[in-house]
Amino acid sequence: MVKAVAFLSVAGVFAKNGAPDASVMLQLKQAEALLGTSATSSPDDLSALLEQHTLDMVQNGVVVPDKPDMTLTAMKGTMTELIGDLKQDIADSQTRINNAKDTVVEQYDETIANLKNEKNQKRREHSDCRDDEEVALDEEQKADEAVLNKWNAGADCGDDTVDELVGEKMWSPQDQGWGAALDGLVATAKAKQTTADEYTGCAHEEEGHICLAKRLYNCDARQREHETKWCELARAQNKGCNDIADQEKVYDAEVNAFLKHSHMIQSARKVICFLNVIEDDAGHQLSAGKVQKCVELNYAQDPAELPETGFPAKITVNYAAGTNQAQDVIELTLPDPKQTCTPWKLDYPLTDKWKASELYTKKHVHSLYKEVRACPK
Repeated sequence: MVKAVAFLSVAGVFAKNGAPDASVMLQLKQAEALLGTSATSSPDDLSALLEQHTLDMVQNGVVVPDKPDMTLTAMKGTMTELIGDLKQDIADSQTRINNAKDTVVEQYDETIANLKNEKNQKRREHSDCRDDEEVALDEEQKADEAVLNKWNAGADCGDDTVDELVGEKMWSPQDQGWGAALDGLVATAKAKQTTADEYTGCAHEEEGHICLAKRLYNCDARQREHETKWCELARAQNKGCNDIADQEKVYDAEVNAFLKHSHMIQSARKVICFLNVIEDDAGHQLSAGKVQKCVELNYAQDPAELPETGFPAKITVNYAAGTNQAQDVIELTLPDPKQTCTPWKLDYPLTDKWKASELYTKKHVHSLYKEVRACPK
């Protein structure tokens, strides 16, 4: 934090050799009255005070004491310390700005990027599983239909199920191979059913049926894995939006602080300039040229006007040289994460558009497909 600038009496500075005249006494009373109104003063107040009185000293022919005044040294030390504190505040602002930018970059370049890859991988695994499942179920259905069609086209021996047809009948020569062909179709149907069971786990059987086939490919579980990853990505995207908003708030706050600090540094430099003139001309009438140089001491900001929206890449402030003062420069860099934000709706998975975009369009739709859920918040 910037330290407050202590008021310092300048009564000993504004004096003549000998008894001060009425105009000088009036100046001193005004100065003491202003300085006595508070225990602290801003650099602007002190700069304006010194500017007025140094100009009065030039105009009224007032000279300063021959002996150095420790008040001047203390005032300059305070202003120099203030400038150092302001510059440290600017450095701290830069750290906060960099951290805010890094948070956005990390969220998008690492967290979101990794979740995108994981989500796409689970999407592919689920889609591939559903593709293979659809083929297996489709082939099972066609094989079953072929058995039924063959059976309905031949003699009805009273059998009710496909399972009863295999190996139970001795087909007569008159069937011209019908029975043998039917046996072949039944064997194919049972094989296709076994393959389908690897995906469905005998979902086609009656309740309570104990399926001997192992469910090797649980597409329902892969669906849930995919949906979980999609929701994780959605929440990460929304956090990215919040990170960008937070980053913009940090930039706004630190830019405003920087602009105030840059002005305070300018005022402090002017105070030092006036004090240097008083010290340089000790025992003589103050130099009007030197005083005017302090009055006109300025600084230039680039860019001069900040955009209404967005941020410049950098704000630079250059301070002109003053009496016994070198030029100086401060700057604030505003790195751009180059990210934009579009919030994701956590209930989007409930829509047909989402299901189509995530390849939930297979012909054999199971009950779990209808149970796609909104993402938990």
